[in-house]
Amino acid sequence: MSGGRVSGSGISGNGMSGTDSSPADLGLRDLAGVCFDWGDTLMPETLPPGVADDLPMAAWPVVSCFDDVVEAFDLLTGGPGRLPLAIATNASVSTRDDIEQALARVGLARHFSRIFCYRDLGLRKDEAGFWAAVSRDLGLPLDRLAMIGDNLVQDVVWPRRFGVQAVWLDRSGRGDTVTPTTARVDAGPGAASVPDEGPSRNASAGVPTVTGLPDFARAVVAASRPGASPGSRPSSPLSR
Repeated sequence: MSGGRVSGSGISGNGMSGTDSSPADLGLRDLAGVCFDWGDTLMPETLPPGVADDLPMAAWPVVSCFDDVVEAFDLLTGGPGRLPLAIATNASVSTRDDIEQALARVGLARHFSRIFCYRDLGLRKDEAGFWAAVSRDLGLPLDRLAMIGDNLVQDVVWPRRFGVQAVWLDRSGRGDTVTPTTARVDAGPGAASVPDEGPSRNASAGVPTVTGLPDFARAVVAASRPGASPGSRPSSPLSR
């Protein structure tokens, strides 16, 4: 693929751009905020050769974003009544500040009002406390929040159990089959349980899915227009 936004040299962005200008029917409704996964959703997290695996992405010699990211954010931020955008990530190496610095290297930090990460919260996206923190900080009920990410279980299956309108980013378009044990059942007080559905299940069945971020962005815009999402508010610069 060509045209990824890059900081450094030698690695180009990759991804897919949406080609259909009409919004996909993802079942999104009454939206007042949006969360994005970070690694392998906005920015490739494949470790560059020779880089230690405990080095935060912000310190990598080269970082990039996927090709479809720029188009998606043009759609999300180009009109009136833009929604607050946040990062929701299980990243275990990077802190909130590290993530902000990495996003800034590809020109994305300015889009996000909040960053919710495992290193700062001590919680993951399969835990009720993670989403309680998101809801509290954004001042939004979870059922008015959209989420997108490339990890079917952590970004979609679990958030949907907590009421988030989660969408799977499947850039390969191949779908996925996972076992119930992929999701951590013992996620602490208040966590949802995974039903016993046998040794394997097609976790992607019935899950709203896109192959590129622009399709998601169009659906978000359609679900947050006046009348569809009353009370939406503009995003603000990253706050501490």
